[in-house]
This record gives sequence, C-alpha cells and structure tokens, in this order.
Amino acid sequence: MSGVHKLSEEWAPNFLSAAILYAAARYNAFHFRETLGDEDKEAAAIEYYTEQYRKMLKENLHEMRHGVPNE
Repeated sequence: MSGVHKLSEEWAPNFLSAAILYAAARYNAFHFRETLGDEDKEAAAIEYYTEQYRKMLKENLHEMRHGVPNE
C-alpha cells in the first residue's frame, strides 16, 4: 500500500487532497523563484503549471475509467 493510501485511512480524503495540492503549489512556487524568478514570467509559469496539472488529471481519470493510459 502506498504512503498516500495509508494516509487516506487516517485523514479525511478532501483534507489530504488539499494538502497534496498545497505542497505541489508550494514546491512549484519555490522552484520558479529559484530558477526563473522573474516577476514578468510569473503569469506564464502559472499557466504552465496549471496546464500540466490539467493534463495529468485528465490522463489519470482516463486511465482509471478505461484501465489503459491515454495515448
């Protein structure tokens, strides 16, 4: 059983989901500031990270629904 599945037995799923999303957002903000850091590139970075999340979520939903990766 993965670590997240173990945590979901102890934490409310909505809280756990929010915590994981917050952690990803916090890390990506840190990574952006450490690598690019330019305020004028911030909107593009937000768009990039948002689009990447959207793609990953769609891929996972498709795989869970159909049992195969979306190609």
